[in-house]
Amino acid sequence: MSIKNEKVVDNFLENHNMDFLFSILAKHEAERLADLPEGIKKKFEEKITTLALKHIAMNEVPDYIVEQFEQELSENRNDEDFEYEEEYENDMSKYTDDLESYDDDDDENFEDE
Repeated sequence: MSIKNEKVVDNFLENHNMDFLFSILAKHEAERLADLPEGIKKKFEEKITTLALKHIAMNEVPDYIVEQFEQELSENRNDEDFEYEEEYENDMSKYTDDLESYDDDDDENFEDE
């Protein structure tokens, strides 16, 4: 555990005098983090136990599942937007090609009838 993290944990314990509660909460947080999917755990920059102690000491327990879901959702939206733009461009080129091949003489013949 880094010196900064140790200070956060030590500061919490000194100010709140809740050693037993802190230990129980940290244990449950470590178990929760250990049960996360491998893809999420690979993104952790610190050990699970260090993260658990830090989360409890700072009273910030992030929801990694929701964060991953939101990230995947935004990536899917970007992909869908790109596919929509590509489809739109293809449709537009079809109509512009038709307009370019349109002959003005056809208009005159239509008016004469």
